Amino acid sequence: MKKINFLIAALFLSLFGFSQTNLTTAVDFTENDLNGNPIHLFGILDAGQYVLIDFFYTTWSSCISTAPDIKQTYEDYGCNNKDVFVVSVDNYNESVADCQAFDDQYGIVFPTINMGSSICSAYNISAFPTYILIAPDHSIIEQDMWPISSSADFDAFMQPHGLTHQSCATTGVDFNDFTAEISIYPNPAKENVNITFNYTGDVTIKITNTLGEIIFEQNENSNGSFAKALDLQSFANGIYFVTIQTNEGIYTEKLKIQ
Repeated sequence: MKKINFLIAALFLSLFGFSQTNLTTAVDFTENDLNGNPIHLFGILDAGQYVLIDFFYTTWSSCISTAPDIKQTYEDYGCNNKDVFVVSVDNYNESVADCQAFDDQYGIVFPTINMGSSICSAYNISAFPTYILIAPDHSIIEQDMWPISSSADFDAFMQPHGLTHQSCATTGVDFNDFTAEISIYPNPAKENVNITFNYTGDVTIKITNTLGEIIFEQNENSNGSFAKALDLQSFANGIYFVTIQTNEGIYTEKLKIQ
């Protein structure tokens, strides 16, 4: 059951069935995520993505129970690289450490904004978790995606708007269709990461962050045994995706830098 912050909000919700946000048009915001990356709502929307906002806080049971479902939805709809961008907004301005511990425990790698109480107020959010969906034209097309008992419930809200499952790959090639035995280690990594596999031909290595931005890209040629050590000392701590692209396909693996 969602937690209602104020008795009057609970009364209105129960008697009149108000949505968790009564807005039909998005309110812009720019806030840093836990890794210091700025999240600009209208910038994401204007680039053509839908935005799914997860209003939550770390200790409430319903936020905990639905964390695996929003994580799966993030993965089902392209890991913020395709039509849908997922972001969490913490209501109580909890610490970076508390929010990071929550994300680590439940495998959340999409951006989390911990200083989010002003955003919740702007959207009139009074119950948690609340999930809303915003279209690229800034209209709020789902004001309260609830109840949620599995990721299929998110599909029921999203797919009528033409949104479909997409792979996390950053190109049009099928996700992880490259079948070579690839080792990316250590993972988690600190100062460097090693990539090894057997392949002959051209190789492109990309590292992207959870915003879908390419942080590193390099073209190589392999003569059968590929081995590459990447220096990570200039990378901020956080979650990244290592993508290896060859003429035979593409492979992507999540990498944590700490």
